[in-house]
Amino acid sequence: MKTIVALSTPNLTSAIHIIRVSGDKAFECLQKICKAKIVKKGYAIQKVDIYNDEQKIDEVLVNKFISPKSYTGEDLIEINCHGSLYIVNKIIDLLIKAGCSLAKRGEFTKRAFLNGKISLIQSEAINNLINSSNDLAINIALNGLSNKTNKILKKIRDEIFKILGQVEVSIDYPEYDSTPDVSKQQINKIFNDSIKTLQKIISDSSNVLSIKDGIKVAIVGKPNVGKSSLLNALLNEERAIVTNVPGTTRDTIEASCIINGIKYIFVDTAGIRNTKSKIESIGIKKTKDSINKADLVILVLDNSKLLDKQDNKLIKLLSKKQNLIVLNKTDIRNMNKINGIKISARKKQISELIKCLSSYKNINSLDLKNKIILQSQESVALLSKALDHLIKAKQIYDDNFNTELSAIDLKECIDILMTILGLSKHLSFVDELFNKFCVGK
Repeated sequence: MKTIVALSTPNLTSAIHIIRVSGDKAFECLQKICKAKIVKKGYAIQKVDIYNDEQKIDEVLVNKFISPKSYTGEDLIEINCHGSLYIVNKIIDLLIKAGCSLAKRGEFTKRAFLNGKISLIQSEAINNLINSSNDLAINIALNGLSNKTNKILKKIRDEIFKILGQVEVSIDYPEYDSTPDVSKQQINKIFNDSIKTLQKIISDSSNVLSIKDGIKVAIVGKPNVGKSSLLNALLNEERAIVTNVPGTTRDTIEASCIINGIKYIFVDTAGIRNTKSKIESIGIKKTKDSINKADLVILVLDNSKLLDKQDNKLIKLLSKKQNLIVLNKTDIRNMNKINGIKISARKKQISELIKCLSSYKNINSLDLKNKIILQSQESVALLSKALDHLIKAKQIYDDNFNTELSAIDLKECIDILMTILGLSKHLSFVDELFNKFCVGK
């Protein structure tokens, strides 16, 4: 396998940079561009000068890791150089001339996976940790890195193997059917426990992953009810233009912020009303698109005025969508007695709304310590297929004890579990997974 090199820090001028080299010839390639002897000793730092022939390029610190005790499982070197991108590119060019190849996206982590240093679930968790933008995303990634998910899925796989072994023995040697190694009662328990565990993993993972990258919240209502003022209050900055003229917002304005460790993506939309303006009509169409795409909709009503037909029409429109009804301008007067969250966006009095946002999908009660969370929706979809095969196998088994048809579905279930664990020989999506990584990781 080729020795690879890449910049592992952002491609920007900074105080320092880290260039990563991995492979059998890592030390050999580095030695070619250094005059001092590179001591091959693991978990050690050495200060050396990098040269291009006789020209000194930089003074660097070299962190050294010897196979198999490294991130990739290969000989690994991390060169800490000064943060000039010219210096970085010069060192990388010299290493390529010395025999290295430029690494592809995610190739270091891919090698760690292929060399058995990490599982596929942990690989996804590493990428999720790198791209995390809020506390929840960090906690999900750390949950995957803990190896807890692997242990549970391996246990389920082993339990299903027991059933498969008993079924196949009964098919090949029906004369031993009267004295099974695993009783029907034990088999039913394995089926029921495994199905219940998989259902919980799928449910917990789906709920958490759906909000990992941010909860999309559309702010809708008639013109001039205070939607833009509410957006500004939520962000605690003047992000949207606020005027007394109805229809000021003609397009959607999107902004995000972190509330109690969770990312919320707010979309301020054009006011919905009957209009002859072509531009405003386009904005209203975008508003309806935003409603369809949103996880949650905040319907803003002007509580200083009595509700009219358009307000009631909006309430009906959003009845089938998860929504929060917000009664704004309560600092002026309260004209309506409908249930809703009373706020004053202008005075930034929105604490009750913040509490309600935090209760979306029981975010406040999320405790990932006792949950098994998959790292991607793709893994959730795969595990759902495994569950379908397991349920089907149980149904066949219950209807016709120890049949070959049941064995087919059990094998399919095991094969999918092996794929999620990264133990299958048919890992067609591995390249696609690591292509999501940055270069140098």
